[in-house]
Amino acid sequence: MNSMISVIVPIYNTEAYLEQCIQSILHQTHSELEIILLNDISDESIINNQCRQICLDYQKRYKGKIQFYEGKFLGPSDARNLGIEHARGNYIYFMDSDDYCEKTLLESLYQSVCSQKCDMGICGYVEHQAGKSKEFLYGKNAVITDKEFFISLLEGEKLGNYVWNKLFRREIWKDIRFPSGEIFEDISTVYRVVMKSRRIAVVNQSLYHYLRRIDSTSNVLDGITLKQQYCAIRKRNTDILAKYPELSEKVILNQLKYNIVIWNQLCKKYTWKELQKLPMGDLSNLIDEIHEWKRENYLRKLQFKYKIMGYGIDKNPELYAKWIKKLSERIR
Repeated sequence: MNSMISVIVPIYNTEAYLEQCIQSILHQTHSELEIILLNDISDESIINNQCRQICLDYQKRYKGKIQFYEGKFLGPSDARNLGIEHARGNYIYFMDSDDYCEKTLLESLYQSVCSQKCDMGICGYVEHQAGKSKEFLYGKNAVITDKEFFISLLEGEKLGNYVWNKLFRREIWKDIRFPSGEIFEDISTVYRVVMKSRRIAVVNQSLYHYLRRIDSTSNVLDGITLKQQYCAIRKRNTDILAKYPELSEKVILNQLKYNIVIWNQLCKKYTWKELQKLPMGDLSNLIDEIHEWKRENYLRKLQFKYKIMGYGIDKNPELYAKWIKKLSERIR
């Protein structure tokens, strides 16, 4: 049986974190693995040259274990897709180049997936931001269905809407790829892979360390990226609802929460006049949905902070937008 795991690592301007990332993979207790490093050289910067040199040094030191590719990728999606094409393992693991993992990560996930005949495995993770850490755990070791995964996803972040805390059988990626050029590619992709998974193993240990950086791609939000986020979440939720109509209330509450979060981000970024001039497109539905779901009494079922924000948006979107903008400028 081929127990090789292909670890796919997209890289973009992360020279300060890259060696720690690679070292944490090389020190895994699961020895049958290959590392596929993919450096994005869309920006021919000094930093990218430093990333290239780090990759070349490791490839030379670990011949046969490390593959290295460069290209002008349209974000991590293109890099990951190329990594899938070059992967030789029966299992695939994606890792971000500014993160690191515990040495038992791959072994724990692999053993759990194999022993329980699952299509994918998920572990807990620790989020690090501004000197603070927060742990995300499911609460128990378990084998769950895709429906149970979606219930957990819609209710919170315990299982993560990310690819980097998950081990996959390669075969479930046969006809799935990441959307090229999108910022929130995980939102558009994870749920589709989950829908193809008959059984999912959950390892109730925090084995992955996620560094949430202020300057990371996913944190650089503007009208275009927020529109992408809204559309990705809406498509995901629509597809979940189509398969499991009995989850309609959970889907609506999840969408309502994200509508409020996205509107807040827009208000922090733009003045009210600037918001009026934005080519909103699909985002134009965002406020209408908040109004509608408030009338249908969904808003009162949200957590307190989202409930308060939602009532403010529903009552007067313009006044709320101006207040959020002023508040964010004071905090800044």
